[in-house]
Amino acid sequence: MAKPVFTPRKCIFCGTQKNITREHVIPDWVRNVIPRASNVHHHIQITGGPNPLDAPTGTLKNSNSSLGVKRILRVCENCNTGWMHDLQDRTKPILAPLMTGNWHEITEPEAAQIAIWMAMTTAVIAMSFKNSSTPFADRQHIASTLTVPAHWQIWIGRGSGFGEMYYSNRVCQLQTGSERAVKAGEINTGVTTVALGQLLLHCINVPIPELMPDPVLYGWMQGLLPIHPWGGDTLEISTLPFIRDKSPEYDRLVDGYFSEILMPLGRR
Repeated sequence: MAKPVFTPRKCIFCGTQKNITREHVIPDWVRNVIPRASNVHHHIQITGGPNPLDAPTGTLKNSNSSLGVKRILRVCENCNTGWMHDLQDRTKPILAPLMTGNWHEITEPEAAQIAIWMAMTTAVIAMSFKNSSTPFADRQHIASTLTVPAHWQIWIGRGSGFGEMYYSNRVCQLQTGSERAVKAGEINTGVTTVALGQLLLHCINVPIPELMPDPVLYGWMQGLLPIHPWGGDTLEISTLPFIRDKSPEYDRLVDGYFSEILMPLGRR
């Protein structure tokens, strides 16, 4: 019997195969800010069929391990200890108060900082599970420019009742005119929601501009404020409604746009 061929792991951000290290899916410092009531976390992944008549397929993965210590062997040492470490240090003072419910207005520079942090975290979450990903070009853009890709949108909101770190990840593949990308099986579309204490962050990445929602209108309908693209002079988070765990509002947030708009057009 032939021995299986070992394919060296590559860094999900820069593509190098050298000095691959383990990276926390949810940054380690978050465990010092949010007291967790449970060690259970959930990963939800749904993909559409090859045409709108196909029934969607989905998986719900539960884990008894702490999400705060979950790591993936997919990031090189240079990225891990370089720009990613610096990004965590710059973002922590902004995010930590929001996680514990210390709401305050968000300025444009703060919003940009939160948005790029969410983009990085979204990429790590997506790459931590089989058949879930973000395009390498997007990940490379995040690492090289420290900005959010143009076809990504990110919102911020207030959560209640989660009691733990939580995320959902819905992905599919959309035809973009490049048969090569589709035939290669690249997942290029995703809706990701992260709940950290009382903070909600929501991200949609879609390669087709016509399918992106209006960021202000979508945010108003979901009870969120847009931070990428920037949504105003300042964002008064304290005026937002609470989106409660297991509520219809939360279900609509994580499922609505994906199941109604994206999934009918997507395929695995």
